[in-house]
Amino acid sequence: MGLTTSVFFFSILLFASCQKGSQGQQGTPGNTGAAGTTGIQGASGNTILTGDSVPSITLGNIGDYYLELDSSNLYGPKTSLGWGSPVSLTGSTGATGATGDTGVTGAQGPGAMVDIFPVSYNAWTVGGYATAEFAPLQSTQYPAKYYVSGNSQLTQGILDSGMVLVYFTPNFDSNPNQWAPLPYSFLMNIDGYQVNYNWTYITAPGQVTLQFYLTSITGGLYEEERGPTVSSVLLPDAEFKVVVVPGTLTRQIVTAINKKVSKMGQISIN
Repeated sequence: MGLTTSVFFFSILLFASCQKGSQGQQGTPGNTGAAGTTGIQGASGNTILTGDSVPSITLGNIGDYYLELDSSNLYGPKTSLGWGSPVSLTGSTGATGATGDTGVTGAQGPGAMVDIFPVSYNAWTVGGYATAEFAPLQSTQYPAKYYVSGNSQLTQGILDSGMVLVYFTPNFDSNPNQWAPLPYSFLMNIDGYQVNYNWTYITAPGQVTLQFYLTSITGGLYEEERGPTVSSVLLPDAEFKVVVVPGTLTRQIVTAINKKVSKMGQISIN
């Protein structure tokens, strides 16, 4: 065997002996190391406080801010000497904007209209009936005296969406400033009969019709058994007041009443 052959054979042996072996089993884990030292505590964060007045010197910590809501003033940061002077967060007034187009002027609604007039004892007319419904399609009628007062302010629109209030002076001779609302009634004792004197009114476009009628407390099948008749009653002189309230003013009144009672619950007036 020559030298060349020997070298080649040795190289093969050396290459075979240098090949990587298989991976061995994992070794046992080592012990846990000791804990590191605690780090330095960081500085406390700052807080923005709010309120409706100037902040108290005892409020908050150094570095805090305070916003006064009523004035939009910002205080801070707070120092060991206190809050210091505030900075206003309200910007300066901006330039005036261009004037917009003028809208159409609406019609001004009229206020309440009052009509006061006297009615003497001999101005009442005997005839007609005061009618009262006590069930669907069922009513009763009482003989009545009536007086018609014209009123141009009493339109169909008022009757549909406004109000009509009528008052009179039940004690005109002794107290002309006492105004009682209609309907109005009081009990009378005449010749042993008990009857109610009743005043009421009926509205229609352009007029108010006043009515006076009797209702008997004393029983009886016949009219003469129930006391005096309406035609025999002599009414005293009195003044009447008719108040016409337009629909716009009526809605304002209802709105004002609703605001007054909003804490107790809403009411409705139809």
